[in-house]
Amino acid sequence: MAGQNLYLTYKRDTKYLLYWMIHASNNILRKLKKASDGDGVSINSTGQVTVAGLVAMAKHIVAHSTSIPSVVLQLLASVIHARTQAHQIFLQMASNNPDPELERSNISHKHFIDALAEVFQIMGGPAWEKSHKTDQFDQEDVELSILSNQFSALGTDDHDSEDESEPEVSSAPQKRKASKPGKGRKGKGKKKGTRKQPDKPLLDDVPLESYRIIQDFEQEQSGPGTITDYLVATYDLFYTMISLRAETQSFWHEVAYDGLNSAVAGALSNVAIASVKKAESQVFVDFPGNDSFETLFNTITRGNPDKLRDNFSLTLWGKAPEGKAKRMAERTLDIKEQFLFFAYRDLRDFILDYQMNRTGKPTKRMAAETKNWQPTLDLAHATSEERMQWRRAYTINWLYDLVNLFSSIVTQRITLKGEKHDMASIDWSVTGPWSEHRRLYGLNEFAGFVTKMAMQKPGFNVASHILPHHVFQLQCIVDSMIISRGWSIDGLRGDIFSPPAPDYFPRRDVDLFTDRLQKKTSGFLQGEFVAKQLLEKMGLKRGKKDAFFVPMTILEQLKEDFRDWLGETKYMYGLQTIPPSRFSSTSPNGLWEYSPFLCGVGLLEALEQAYLVGIYLMDLLPETTFLIHLHNMLVEEGHLERPVGLWGTIAYMFEEEFFGPGGPPKSNFSAALDRRTQDHAKLAGKQTTRLKLLKTTATIPQFLAHVKSNALFHRKPLSLLLREVDWDPDRVPDEEIQVMSTLAMSRMASTKRVKDPVTGQTKIQETDLVRRAKALGMSEEMIRDTGDRQRALEIPEDLQVPAGAQRRRDTAPDNLSCLEYDILREVCGEPPILGVNYLWVFTVSYALMDTVKQELVKIPRWKSVFDGAVESGRPQPHLVLVQAVLLEQDPEAKRVMADVFERFRGGFWNTYIGRTWMSCRRGSTGRKRTPGRSVF
Repeated sequence: MAGQNLYLTYKRDTKYLLYWMIHASNNILRKLKKASDGDGVSINSTGQVTVAGLVAMAKHIVAHSTSIPSVVLQLLASVIHARTQAHQIFLQMASNNPDPELERSNISHKHFIDALAEVFQIMGGPAWEKSHKTDQFDQEDVELSILSNQFSALGTDDHDSEDESEPEVSSAPQKRKASKPGKGRKGKGKKKGTRKQPDKPLLDDVPLESYRIIQDFEQEQSGPGTITDYLVATYDLFYTMISLRAETQSFWHEVAYDGLNSAVAGALSNVAIASVKKAESQVFVDFPGNDSFETLFNTITRGNPDKLRDNFSLTLWGKAPEGKAKRMAERTLDIKEQFLFFAYRDLRDFILDYQMNRTGKPTKRMAAETKNWQPTLDLAHATSEERMQWRRAYTINWLYDLVNLFSSIVTQRITLKGEKHDMASIDWSVTGPWSEHRRLYGLNEFAGFVTKMAMQKPGFNVASHILPHHVFQLQCIVDSMIISRGWSIDGLRGDIFSPPAPDYFPRRDVDLFTDRLQKKTSGFLQGEFVAKQLLEKMGLKRGKKDAFFVPMTILEQLKEDFRDWLGETKYMYGLQTIPPSRFSSTSPNGLWEYSPFLCGVGLLEALEQAYLVGIYLMDLLPETTFLIHLHNMLVEEGHLERPVGLWGTIAYMFEEEFFGPGGPPKSNFSAALDRRTQDHAKLAGKQTTRLKLLKTTATIPQFLAHVKSNALFHRKPLSLLLREVDWDPDRVPDEEIQVMSTLAMSRMASTKRVKDPVTGQTKIQETDLVRRAKALGMSEEMIRDTGDRQRALEIPEDLQVPAGAQRRRDTAPDNLSCLEYDILREVCGEPPILGVNYLWVFTVSYALMDTVKQELVKIPRWKSVFDGAVESGRPQPHLVLVQAVLLEQDPEAKRVMADVFERFRGGFWNTYIGRTWMSCRRGSTGRKRTPGRSVF
């Protein structure tokens, strides 16, 4: 994912290399019928090989083989590279500040690398490099080659004909089983008359993860070999955090200065945090108990960051005229800043201070340190000490507000209702019993963790529970705020200052979404009010006021949640049971007012829920589907000279949902609508299942996210798919990804090429994405073109992007680059699937259908059709009327309907439906705009 993944690459390549060497040696020994290891080859039953044993094994293999596979030499070169890179870092650490323990570790590490280099030399590595240095193998190639037990090149002298009956080397596990602990295939049984095999460990049941190179003098899990592995993992994790911090800073800079919607930056920040968490999990798996931030920080700084402050540097390289690398700039890293120590210290100090009395009020010492914080401090002219203290005071005050708000529901129960709760033992997680009470948007998991730590009793070992991703997330939160105030931190340039972003305030995009003050009457809150009134009116027409009780209840709940906990909280009005906001002197709503990050991730979650309730209503009631089919007919037959913006856009976004797999019909419009109506009727039972789910599901968001219960509308935005897999793009299933996305293009770019056994031509493997791409008309050649990764990441011509996005394309981690364009399109693109006010779409659908009915019944023939539907008790007579018009193809009726659509053409999309929910640097017209204002 992000960063260079040095440790993960080293770990993966080491296990494959050892698997091949061990099984190759075992194969040779068995063919030679040696009863003992011999030749110094030592293979234990756990898949671990000493350094000396590795060298002896290489000599043994070379002595009895004709060639070494190229993929094996590439793996060996990769392992040497990773070890050498990490070794250089720790040599630099020891150069200026000698440390006996580090010196011993470096000597051991050098011995390790020298042994690997000797193995490379023995196995013909130098000659291979000259002729195969451009060889590239993806991970699947490696697995297939290494795990397929292809040791045919390792020929041995045949001693007698009995070799024909000797069993081959133990069969390698299949690819998917290889990495599962304890899994593997048993060796083949002996044939009759075969000689008994030497008592050799076959390693068939040893999981691939156990394969490891150990030092000759390594002791258990604490020896030098393990230590150097841990150093590699530590270095890689901090590298990942440093590089991703630079990326997330650039996103939030664009939010404040270039108008990027904060929901986009929030989504990308969540992916970055997940990347750190993913890298951190590898440390936990391999070095349990050594994965806390404090342990990792003390490891990389040898417990003395001040002593090692000159040992880490960042270098900028460029190309000289002759094509050689040229050092352009170099800067010694501020270790505590770049390794996120200050964020960790502030988080730890806040928790320890909160634990002192657990009342939500800081101790006198902390209160004195953090009082009188001013958001408008001139950071550019403040001293370094003043800036650091300003940031620390902000961080701790904000964390106090976060925990006090998040724990307020329990505090109220204790204070007002006399309930008894042990705050230290409460499950504060997003799946805990209190999660059904909305208190926050976008940051519940982090808030739950911090609250859990803060509520522990004094003496609790806080440091061991604070993990790197917790610190990284807090750093992102703090960075988003200081950047909006004109202070950025760059590894190469240090502190960078500029005037605070003009006309920017963190709640900019949230306010556009909610429109609390109803300046535009286009926000969700106003849309909910109108939609709920419409549902009540529809129920009354059906003779049952509560006919739409469930959707009305859902809308009411979302309105209350958005009103009370998105952008503003009840905290700002003063909850009597908890202390006032630490920002009360400047803004009682400081939790939101001073956190672009919280506003971004909160808005993103709200946009997803607004989308889900929108498609739920469109799925539940058919007015929008009828209108889309009607609009399509009028356009195809020329009654409308061009599509009406709203309905053309909605039809484009949900083409398959409205029309089915075949797309919009060119003729037989009534039959096409009937088929979709019948499909909806057949699947209506899903809604019954969904209603049962609502009775057993704790939260409405969970109910809405269960889109499989919808009859027609199943599509999930990419951000929601990422949320469901904890923001790890690699875990999003292929079948859920939209084909025309950069993420899909990136995946197809890495799809394996296979040779057709008949034609001999190379073809792309038929994955789900490839099949769907071909179904949309993409040829094999077009899909193959996506192999150019840069092409896959090009910005679509119709998508206006904030300044800086193109600049980052060549440097950003691949997944972040892909996701930036995809999420930007969903929130601010053409069309923005998350940027549409679907409540207004639903409301306007009904209004237009009602107007169509009013105009049609002026024609006597169609009035009788409508009256007949009413008299027969049909629940939706206006829809019966439209179906009849479509079936009979009445030219006069079509002209009447086209006139109605024309009357609804102007203003609805721009004013009510979309584009006012989002903030982008440029609108669809290409005009520059002031950040924070509506496009229209």
